[in-house]
Amino acid sequence: MVRHICRIYSLALLITLLSGAALAAETNAGQTDAKEIGAVITKKENIRGEKKNKDDIICEVRYVMPKLNLTVNTGKTTAGQRETINFRDKLGIENSNVPELKLTWGKFDFDYIHVRQTGDIHLADSFVYQGGEFTDANLHSVLELDYIAVNWKQKIWEKNRVELYGGAGLRMYYMYTSVAATANPGINIKSSDVLFRVAPTLNLSVHAYLDEQKRLMFFSDFAGMTMGHYGYLYDYEAGVSYNAYRNFSIAGGYRVINMNADLSVNDDDRPMYRLRGPYFSIVYHF
Repeated sequence: MVRHICRIYSLALLITLLSGAALAAETNAGQTDAKEIGAVITKKENIRGEKKNKDDIICEVRYVMPKLNLTVNTGKTTAGQRETINFRDKLGIENSNVPELKLTWGKFDFDYIHVRQTGDIHLADSFVYQGGEFTDANLHSVLELDYIAVNWKQKIWEKNRVELYGGAGLRMYYMYTSVAATANPGINIKSSDVLFRVAPTLNLSVHAYLDEQKRLMFFSDFAGMTMGHYGYLYDYEAGVSYNAYRNFSIAGGYRVINMNADLSVNDDDRPMYRLRGPYFSIVYHF
């Protein structure tokens, strides 16, 4: 009797041990499968993220507070020297804040800014511009600029949280200036000029993330090119952006667009302008 009981107990213990081993094997297999599935999902998410970053569409709307200076040839020569004037200072043109739109798709971005500033002043002395001579007159002046930038960039270096980009681009600008006056009752004088230029640029950008989550970023973007005897052109901005919520970011910075031309050359269409000032923007990632 005792022998039978011992046999039954031994058999039950063996069944229990075998069941436990089988359950442990199934658990380990399940954990391994879960890890493999998780790894596959993570890999797929990373691939999707990389594709999304490559094809990301970013819309940025800026509020710019610029000061636009323009120095031009007057068309008048004195003692063999061509006379120049600072359009803003001479004609009392006032600053005005303007919107700016920037679109980015993958490695390409498009930037457009429109500036229109006007001035009204009584000029007591003589003033010559584009063939028109103004003397002791009330002047109304317009200074207008359409500026378009198209850029391509490629990441060329990365270390820790710092990224360096190189690229190329085009800068296109359309400038309109006009001066209108009533020198005497019934006598109206107006002189105006239109200038359109396109110039290639070489670009260099630095992006530095200031936190581990990569939400706060410092950026510095430069584009420029020498234009031989004509002068040079550069477009520079620096600022900070913050990823406030999911696809939404805010940014602020300072920008300088400068075209330095040689005004001594016998050409009335050689202006020297500089657009500079701070801006604030909202950014949305689609």
